[in-house]
Amino acid sequence: MPDIQEVYEMVTKQKPPEPGALERQQKRQVRTARNKKIGAFVVAAAIGVVAIVLILMSRPADLTTPAATPTVNPADAAAEGVAMGFLDAYGAFDAKTAMTYVAADADLTGLIDPQVPSDTKGLSLMLSWLKASGYEQTINSCKASTVASDTRVV
Repeated sequence: MPDIQEVYEMVTKQKPPEPGALERQQKRQVRTARNKKIGAFVVAAAIGVVAIVLILMSRPADLTTPAATPTVNPADAAAEGVAMGFLDAYGAFDAKTAMTYVAADADLTGLIDPQVPSDTKGLSLMLSWLKASGYEQTINSCKASTVASDTRVV
């Protein structure tokens, strides 16, 4: 039986290398490296898709449904109407009309300077001063809330 080294020498000396063998080996190595990169990309994309699906599934369902139309208490609607009427007259510097929306025992100390009487004349003086100083009224929203028998408009 021939020795392994002898067989190796016989084969290497007798058979010339195949043409293009080196190029085929290099192409095979490049293809293997490319396939590994593509496989890594596919795995990363699959993990990303699974993460997005899990996030979307974990969101509460009520975020995707429109909110129900709130029911408005008629007393609150009336209170909002009175408040908006007062604010419209106040913004127009019309003290007489503004006072028609105010109760006789209303406390206007937040709107009128404490040194001015809390009545139509005092409100008229305060509105004249605001008008002269260039006051402009901006109303963003109006909301009524009922606490016990009291309705407050903010």
